Amino acid sequence: AARCDVPNDVCGEDTPQIDPGQEVVDTTEFGTNDYAGTCNVGNANDTTYSFVLADVNPDEEDIFGVVIELNSEFSGHFYVRSDCDDRASEVACAPGGGGLTRWTGVLPEGTYYIVVDGVGFNGGNEGAYTLSLDTYVPECVGGDTRCDGSILRTCVDDGSGWRSFECPGACDSPADG
Repeated sequence: AARCDVPNDVCGEDTPQIDPGQEVVDTTEFGTNDYAGTCNVGNANDTTYSFVLADVNPDEEDIFGVVIELNSEFSGHFYVRSDCDDRASEVACAPGGGGLTRWTGVLPEGTYYIVVDGVGFNGGNEGAYTLSLDTYVPECVGGDTRCDGSILRTCVDDGSGWRSFECPGACDSPADG
């Protein structure tokens, strides 16, 4: 099949934006193999979208909970970068493999790029997919810890809440707050 000039084949000023709450239906069929994520590599076609987590509080850096879902009819996955052309800027990689792939995490304000890609080296791993993006207000930032008496609380990676651990003496150090 002949390839078309697809605006979301590579990142640039024509890269379509996906907004929180939006769902897009697309295909990688007319894209080319331009990118590779860290959790899956190969030579399959890919497509790109951008999204913006806008600054809502100018006095401090805003943190957003993000949920991205890919439902693909092929062995697909996605990855998220803060600079589309820089693999080292990857902030998330959802390995997938077909069907529903979901990533939930916490990101600071900024512009990001989602690359929908095929898995493997067969060169024909392409097809239709549905991509959705949602945001939420995280309760905490992954890795944060708090002490409450002998209870140590650690924020889960996606910022959705706290894990509590009974740990006598863990909160005795002044540095643990």
